[in-house]
Amino acid sequence: MFDYVANERLNDRLFQIFMEMIVETNLEANAAGISEAVALFPVAFVSAAEGHAAISLNQLLSYDIGKDEERPGGLRLVEWLRGYAVLKALAENHKGDGYQAERLVFPIPRADLLAVMERCGLGNGMADRFIDAVSLKLSSRDLFDCPLMRMANGSLMVFGPGLFTADLPRVVLSTLSNQGTLVSRKKGKMFEREMLSFFKEKGLNAESVTISIDGEEYQYDVIVVWDDYVFIFECKNNFLSNNHPGQAYHFQLRMRSGVKQVMRLADGIRRCPEGISRQLGVEIASKTIIPCILNALPFALVSNHAKLTPVIM
Repeated sequence: MFDYVANERLNDRLFQIFMEMIVETNLEANAAGISEAVALFPVAFVSAAEGHAAISLNQLLSYDIGKDEERPGGLRLVEWLRGYAVLKALAENHKGDGYQAERLVFPIPRADLLAVMERCGLGNGMADRFIDAVSLKLSSRDLFDCPLMRMANGSLMVFGPGLFTADLPRVVLSTLSNQGTLVSRKKGKMFEREMLSFFKEKGLNAESVTISIDGEEYQYDVIVVWDDYVFIFECKNNFLSNNHPGQAYHFQLRMRSGVKQVMRLADGIRRCPEGISRQLGVEIASKTIIPCILNALPFALVSNHAKLTPVIM
C-alpha cells in the first residue's frame, strides 16, 4: 500500500512540474526535433517531453544529470533519456494525425534507427547499447520499458502505444530499477549536502558528523538539533518500484536495511552523547532522539515514536 501511494505521489509531482514548465517556459517552442543533429541535455532537448523529464530528474534525484558522467546500466542518464525521447518522437511522427493500426506498431531497419540515435547525441557506440537495452527480452518487464522487438530479418518493431503516453522520467527510473541499478554513494552524498543546506537555511543547528565509538565508525548523514529533539536523518536516493511487485520487494529490503542502520546510529548517540555534543556545540544527552530515513523520492511510512521506530519519509 505504501509503495503504491509513493508511486502515485511521484506521478502527481511529475505532472505538476510539467504544467509549471509549460506555463512558465517556452518548452515546446525550444524543442529541437530529431531531423537534424542535436546535442545532449542541457545544451538541447528534442521534445518538450525530454525537457520536462530532464528537469524532473534533476529535482527528484537532487543532482544535475547534465553534469553527471556516471553510466548506470552502461549509459549516462541523459543518454537513457535521449534514447527514449527519440523513440517517442519517432512513434509520434509515424502515427501522424490518425490511429491506423499499421501506424501504431511499425518496423524500422536497425541501421536507420542507429543513424537517428547517433545524429541525436548517442555516438561512440551508445546508440547500439541503448537499442540492445530496450529491446524486449525474457527479463524485460513490459513493452513500456522495452518498446523495441527484434525481428527475424534484423529490423526492429517499434511498439508505439508504449511510447505515445510514456512518462519519460518514470520510464528511465523504471528501466534502471528493473536492471537492479542503484544511485551511487557519491550521488547520495549530493542529496545529503542538499538536505544539510536546507536545514541550515531554516536556522537550525544541523551537521554531518562522523565519530568513533568503541573503535567503530558512526557516520551520520545529517543531525539536526531542534529544541528538545535530536533528529538523525539517514538520506536515501533509491529508485521507486514503478508499481512492479519484484522491485517493490527489493525496495522494502533496502528500507529494512536502512532501519537497522539508523537505529544503530541512534544507539551510538545514546551510548556516547558527548562525542556528538562536541561536534554540534550543544548538550544533547537529555534530548529525545528521533531516527529518520529520508528518501529523495516520495516514500513515507507511519511510525511509533514511543518505541523509537524510525520515521521513513
